[in-house]
Amino acid sequence: MRLFFGFDVTSEIRSQLSTVQTWLQSQGVRAGNWSRPELFHLTLLFIGDTSEENVSVLSEMGKATAAQASPFEIHFDLPGMFERNRILWYGIQEDSGMTLMSEVHRRITGLAKKEAFIKVDERPFRPHLTLARKLDTASIPLMRDILAQCRPRDLARSSTNVPSSDGLSSASKGVFGSGDDASSQQGVKMIPPVSTLHVNSICLFESRQINGRLMYPIVERYEFGS
Repeated sequence: MRLFFGFDVTSEIRSQLSTVQTWLQSQGVRAGNWSRPELFHLTLLFIGDTSEENVSVLSEMGKATAAQASPFEIHFDLPGMFERNRILWYGIQEDSGMTLMSEVHRRITGLAKKEAFIKVDERPFRPHLTLARKLDTASIPLMRDILAQCRPRDLARSSTNVPSSDGLSSASKGVFGSGDDASSQQGVKMIPPVSTLHVNSICLFESRQINGRLMYPIVERYEFGS
């Protein structure tokens, strides 16, 4: 079994992210693998391939982590790219929701480090939602131009959670527009907005092929505070 912990997203957000993908495609952005709406999620901790007998251990980890957590909100902020890996993503605002999400990650990672069968990724936690993989090389400079022409949705709250080094595009250039005043600005591009995600549980997902298609079925869900 190939497993990971993460946060599920609503059907409304899936639809909105699909609209963002369609909008980017209309701007000429091309990629070899656009994420299907049913695959959208936020990864909390990747487990990888493991035996079925370890599911009970993972279940206890999920329950223990969720029991200490309280509901919070995630605000989607900026699109951006991992240029080296040719991945197009949608980022998270660095606000109280991001802080609480990072705390959940810290707790479950601490439990995972006690288990010999889990190899914990020691890189900084950079939550994002993958829009596309295998971004066409010609689309990388195009995306830079698109993102540079976008207006912040909320100048008071806009921020980035992904560093601009190591081959990543500067997310400070990747912002979206909204509001009536944005439409009056010449050259401003309007990336469709995405709703707030209300988080009240952790999910254990499995990555598997079902009828020849990659799917992420939920193995178990752990409600916060229970």
